[in-house]
Order: sequence, then C-alpha cells, then structure tokens
Amino acid sequence: MAYYINHPLYTPPIYGEQQIRLALILFLFCQIGNFSIHIALRNLRPPGSKTRKIPYPTKNPFTWIFLLVSCPNYTYEVRKMRSHTFSTDLSLKTVSIRFSLVF
Repeated sequence: MAYYINHPLYTPPIYGEQQIRLALILFLFCQIGNFSIHIALRNLRPPGSKTRKIPYPTKNPFTWIFLLVSCPNYTYEVRKMRSHTFSTDLSLKTVSIRFSLVF
C-alpha cells in the first residue's frame, strides 16, 4: 500500500480533507469498537476458572453488534481496513489483491 501512496503519480483523494476526516472518524470508531469487544471477550472468563460463557451485548453500545455477528472483533477490523482504503482513495480491488498475495 505504501508503494501507491508514496508513488510520484499519486493523486490526493477525490473529496480532499472531508474524505480523510470521515475516514479518520470511521477508523477511530472501529478502533474503539474493537477494544470494547476485546474487553467484553476478556471478561467472559474470570481469572483461574475454566467456565466458558457465551458473549452477550452489555451496556456498552459497541458490544451491541453481538446481536448480529458472532465475531465482532473481525467485523471492526475489516471496517478499519476499509476506512484506511477510503482515506487513501485506493480501490478495494487493488488492496484485496495485495492482501491476497501477502496472506
């Protein structure tokens, strides 16, 4: 991805600063959501016990996504990567090709 961003022929995002700010807000939202899910999953098993619990939404609105998906941390991760793609104005096709070559 750095190749495309630092390339001499790179053009700035189409919508300029607004696009970058919106992507940054989405990125931070997803980062906070991912942290909230991490805390919720960590609290499922008290230290020293072997009990396993099913995750349910809590009072934290970022955990309400448990009603829709079983692994919301990955949902937040994918959205975070998409927000970065949106901020740099790279197409999802280019990014998916690069990720498929790496993984």
